[in-house]
Amino acid sequence: CKHKPSMIERIVNLLNAVLLRISTFFLQTALFFRTKDVGTTTGPYSPSILTTHTPLQFNKNTNKWEPVQVQTTKFQTAPKNLRIATHNVLKVTGWLTEWIIRSQERFGRETEVLKQVDGDVIGLNEVTVSFLRILQEQDWVRENYYLSDALDEKGALVNNTMHLERTEMGNLLMSRIPFRNLKSFTYSSAAELKRNTIIGYFFEENLTICSSHITAYEELEEVRRKQMKEFVEYMDQDQDMIIMGDLNLHLLHENELITEIGFQDLWRPSEQDPNGYSWDSLTNPLIRKFLILDRRRMRLDRIVMKGKMWKTDEKAVEMFAK
Repeated sequence: CKHKPSMIERIVNLLNAVLLRISTFFLQTALFFRTKDVGTTTGPYSPSILTTHTPLQFNKNTNKWEPVQVQTTKFQTAPKNLRIATHNVLKVTGWLTEWIIRSQERFGRETEVLKQVDGDVIGLNEVTVSFLRILQEQDWVRENYYLSDALDEKGALVNNTMHLERTEMGNLLMSRIPFRNLKSFTYSSAAELKRNTIIGYFFEENLTICSSHITAYEELEEVRRKQMKEFVEYMDQDQDMIIMGDLNLHLLHENELITEIGFQDLWRPSEQDPNGYSWDSLTNPLIRKFLILDRRRMRLDRIVMKGKMWKTDEKAVEMFAK
């Protein structure tokens, strides 16, 4: 016989329908904001560009972040161990979700966590003016780190590596180790990515460490592939290189892209963390608050490496700020 839903079941179904509409609205809003994430190919073609910058160091005498010319005599021999970290700080959003993610409060907490991470080199994604201002004013940053970019007294970027005139957020490298060189990679118009990848060169052996943030959304898998390949093919193929950041590999079979471009994923499953999800809607209450029906569990943030000089052990990568 046909099941007749009870009053409780009807109420539950009604609530689910309402929640679905709300969640769909948020997702549509996110897709609207994607226009700032993905570029356009309707205009004239522009090639990819590699631009050289001068690293910044805080000057106590002038109370400013200033370009510092690192002498070749200061280049270090690579240490036995190197601690690197990557973190997506989550950009400031519109009023619709800002009351949920509380950016200013969260940014303060994130700088505390980053201090505890104690990384030799840290790559950050979704850096905005408001986050950068908080970060560069931290005593532990001023005393210990070089930055790929910072704000001057007028609020403008000193190196303009993030090109905030064309994108609302960007990538940043901060390092305790003097940069041998610092560059930013601007993607071609065909790659449809407005954010630069930031590239730091370190040590006499010239290890390259990159902070990158690739395009999101499941349906843009081929766009991600294009972006990753364009960057890697442009760079020195014989160079030891680490790419870290929000690579947005939403789909399981996208793991093959890492091998395809000649890199290895440094994360390894463990008993404590068998999956390494960096986007986990089932355990992260923040996701559940603004994407109510999201049930995705993904390893979007990666550290990948190629080269012969550096090796990692089986427990090389661990999660923080979960």
